[in-house]
Amino acid sequence: MLWRRGNLTMGILLVTLAAWVVFEKSGYTLLSLVSNVLLLLIGILFLWAKSAAILNRPAPPLPELYLSEETVNEMGAFIRAHALLLFSQFLHFTRDTKTISIRILYSDTGKCSSCM
Repeated sequence: MLWRRGNLTMGILLVTLAAWVVFEKSGYTLLSLVSNVLLLLIGILFLWAKSAAILNRPAPPLPELYLSEETVNEMGAFIRAHALLLFSQFLHFTRDTKTISIRILYSDTGKCSSCM
């Protein structure tokens, strides 16, 4: 579909290339960019709300968020399960890394020839 529209394809490729070059040359990552933009938006909303209270103006319109207890419990269980999985994988990785580094240390000194 994109190849039929040459201008659109070239535009997408050029924007992608330009974004990649900018991120590579500046050392900036997409995660840090998104984090900084969100932090800036939260700061603007905070200043807007505080200045609205001082100047007797309407506060910024924020949508009302309603979460049921069931939804919160499901999200908590999901996050807990994945956090435990990541933690157990991290412990397994560090245990393997310690074992490997000890084996390398002993093999370099010549004290343990059967470790490898």
